[in-house]
Amino acid sequence: MAFRVLIAFVTALWLPVTLLAAESSSCSKDAHSKISLAAAAAARHDPSLDRFRAIPQQLHRAYLNGNDTEVESLATEELHLASQYPCDWTYGDAIENANRYLGLLSLRRGDLAAADEFLLRSGNNPGSPIENNLGPNLDLANQLLRLGQVHPVEQYLTEVQSFWAPGRPQVAKWLNAIQAGQRPFLNGLKAYGTLGVVGGVGLVLILLAVPELIVLVFIGATRRRLRHRLSFFLIASVLANASMWPIVAIHSVESKAPTLVLLTPILVIFLLSRLWIHRFREPATASP
Repeated sequence: MAFRVLIAFVTALWLPVTLLAAESSSCSKDAHSKISLAAAAAARHDPSLDRFRAIPQQLHRAYLNGNDTEVESLATEELHLASQYPCDWTYGDAIENANRYLGLLSLRRGDLAAADEFLLRSGNNPGSPIENNLGPNLDLANQLLRLGQVHPVEQYLTEVQSFWAPGRPQVAKWLNAIQAGQRPFLNGLKAYGTLGVVGGVGLVLILLAVPELIVLVFIGATRRRLRHRLSFFLIASVLANASMWPIVAIHSVESKAPTLVLLTPILVIFLLSRLWIHRFREPATASP
């Protein structure tokens, strides 16, 4: 009975998370109706969505292999599929990726005007959990800047500031340098510095271990009453991760995310610990 209550609790927990996803989506109102379709497609392993997720690697390989025809075909296909999944978390990545490769392809062909246009299109996207934190790929912008295409690069850098919050100070420095006649090398890692990169890696490692750390804290606090601690640790870790990571994905860049991310697994593990102690409590010894 206790475990049925736990399952009901976790199920109920997912409902507000799903609703929060709809509310926090950057999609337009017209696209909101496609959220459920995208979720249903993911649940049934929609081949179109699988294809949408697989194209970036294929596009990268085609470009490295010099297969220009395949690059153009794959980039066009990626943009077409992106229009079908405007609420997918990789939508912004797809817009940036496809247009960037089309721009690089235009550079190979010596068409600077087309490369400039694709650069601007690549920056004109709503962002994504990856782009919002790590920034866009700047290789096309770098090459165009070296070729003297200053104005399009300035427009592009101004555009990406709308979603790349951590990179805004560095982008401002680049824009000032460009306006001063310099040609700085656009490296996204400079937005964070050496300490920032090391700290970011450390933060990721800590974040990955957060569910298990929370479980260990609960075990330490209730060790005298908690039996079968190894089994509890394994089950609690699974539930903590299952309740935490969907919220991380949905609210990756929102200010309210840290509280929600930590509170949810804590509540789940707390309830599990109460049920666990009740289920496996030691029988009372009979008084003489």
